[in-house]
Formats: sequence, C-alpha cells, structure tokens
Amino acid sequence: MADYFLDDSIDEIFFMKWKRILLLILIVLVTAGTIFIIFLSSIIKYEIEKHSEEYTGRKITIENLHINLLTGNIRVDKLKIYEANSKDIFFSSNKIEAAVSVHKLFASKYDITELIIEKPLVNIIQNGNRFNYSDLIKRFMTDAAPSPKNKKPAEYRIRNLQIDSAKVRYVNTSPYNKIEIIDWDTKIPLIAWNDPVYNIKTSLSLPSGGKLDGDLNINSNNFLYKTKFNLEKLNLDLLYPYLKDYLKVKSLDGLLSADVALSGNMHKPEDIAASGNINAENFAIVDITTDKLTSFEKMNVEVDSINTKNNFYNFKTITITRPFVKVAMYDDGYNFQRLMTTPGSSTIDTAVTSYANIFIMLADYVQNIMLRITTAQKK
Repeated sequence: MADYFLDDSIDEIFFMKWKRILLLILIVLVTAGTIFIIFLSSIIKYEIEKHSEEYTGRKITIENLHINLLTGNIRVDKLKIYEANSKDIFFSSNKIEAAVSVHKLFASKYDITELIIEKPLVNIIQNGNRFNYSDLIKRFMTDAAPSPKNKKPAEYRIRNLQIDSAKVRYVNTSPYNKIEIIDWDTKIPLIAWNDPVYNIKTSLSLPSGGKLDGDLNINSNNFLYKTKFNLEKLNLDLLYPYLKDYLKVKSLDGLLSADVALSGNMHKPEDIAASGNINAENFAIVDITTDKLTSFEKMNVEVDSINTKNNFYNFKTITITRPFVKVAMYDDGYNFQRLMTTPGSSTIDTAVTSYANIFIMLADYVQNIMLRITTAQKK
C-alpha cells in the first residue's frame, strides 16, 4: 500500500517538473516571438538599407518602417531611392501604406487589400534613348530567367491602389527641356493575376499651365486600350525647346484644350480611333526679330470620327478665328527660309534628337499614316 502512494507521488512530481519545463519553453517562445515582432521592422529596415546597393544598384533609405504581422498593416515613412552612384534622389515618397491579408499568405496567395502611396516624387532624365532608370530595367527585366511553362503563376491581387499628389520632374538633355507635373492623383480598383484589364482614373496639373482628367481602360494581354480625357488650357510654351530644332524662333505661345475619346493598340500606335473636340486659343509664333510669324485667336476642330486603320477621317467642323501668317521677302530670301534650322548642324545631335524631339516623332507618325493611306488608295 505504501509503495502505491510512493509511485503516485513520484508520477506527480515528474508531471509537475515537465509542466514547469513546458511552461518555461512556452514563456521563452512567446518572449522570443514578441521580441521578434517588436524588432522585425527595425531588422528589415536595417537589411534594406545595408544591402540596397548590392541588390538594386541604388542606395535606399527609410526613415521609419512599421510591420504588424497580426493585422498585415505595413507603413513606410520617408522612402528615398537614389540615382545610381549619385547623391541625387530618383524616387521618394512621404508615406506608403499597405494592408495585406495575412491568412492568405499561407496558401501562397498575395492579397493586398489597400495600397496608398502618398506624395511620391519621381525624377526622370532622358539622354537620347537612355533614361536614368535604364539600369533598373536591365537589372530586373532583361536578365530575368524565363519561368517554366508548367509553373503555376503567382496569385496576387492589389485592390484600391491610390497614388496621392504625385510629382514628376522630367528633364530632356537634347534638346534641353524641363517639364514638371504636379498634383497627379491615380486610382486603380484592381490589379490581379487573373484579370488583364486595368481601369485607371487619373488627374494631374502642370505648373506652367494645364490640367488633365482622364479614364483609361487597358488590357495587358493584347494591349488594347480605350481612354477618354479632358485637357484644359495646356500652355504650349513647354513645346518651345523642341520647335527650336526646326525654326529659329523667339517664342511659342498658346493654350490647348481637348475633350477626346481614343482607342487603339499600344503595339500599333499608328492604328487609332478617335472622336471629340480640340481647341486652341491665343496661338502665336514670334521670330528672332520679334515679328509675329503666324497666329490665330481661336481654333476649333470637331472630330466626328477618325479611324486610321480603316483610313476613315471625318472632321465635322474646323473653325479658325483671326488667322495670321506673315510672308516677307528680304535680300537673303523669304522670312521662312532664314528661320529654318539646317538639319544635321553642329548644334543638333540628330541621333539623340530624333528619339527625343516630339515634333520629329509626330512627323514620323504622320508619315506612317500618310503611307498607309497612299497604299490603300493604290489597292
């Protein structure tokens, strides 16, 4: 009988000892997990800043990073991505907030229920056919290994993407021009792995004058797009640096407005269908002698339907109010002749300009359309 009680006491002591050990292990795991959760943000921030140049070729700094593993909320404050081998900033953002469905990660599904990018700034520099982000494209896109054909694509969804008050600074080195976009707001309800159609709503302004509001629908599989936009009083002065490659002029003035519906294929830019109204006012080009070369008070073009693919062009009305063109003859020729810039002159790098000058690209675009029309007429 005594042996029975003794064995029972030993079992109880053994159980209590293991209970304490398990409790201790549990306390250690909970403590370690809590410490890990508390310092996770700091650890990731440290690793990003330490190895950013090694993995991206760019220095990256973050003022504050907060990750909540329980709720899936992520916040990045004062993110800065620098230019390659430079102290200048390529991209920055005041704040980035994201909400991730944590439970779906265990099924390898990446569901971001909300993504807000607040006051991002992007600096774009173009030098011919190269941009200051060309190194990033080369690093992350051209060297990427092709995925196996039988590999299941990653299931991702980004819902409620909002870009708030973005600013873009664009600098073209030849011909030199600087364009700035401010207050650029963009909303995309859904970006999903199994839905190629993106619906984008955007609005932006230019400090030099002009405001754009538009809706864009694009299919990422076949690159078909539809857009409807309203442009209000864009200051044409921003095109003056490109005009100088053609004419020795002093100024280009005017305000351009448009309310247009446009559709086409991004892989075939010469194939478009369009309709709407285009208006310009107070247009003037002044030559180097400060004489007005050409001008008009107002111009209105009402497009009933244009379809370049089917060679269909129907302009409902074209109205020009108070047009003016000055043609003068001097001892050295007509005023238009002496204003022409000689192509290939030492002041113009044609190899660079042909890619960067909007007027050259527009001329090539019109030439392709005219060639299409001529070919269709011969048939």
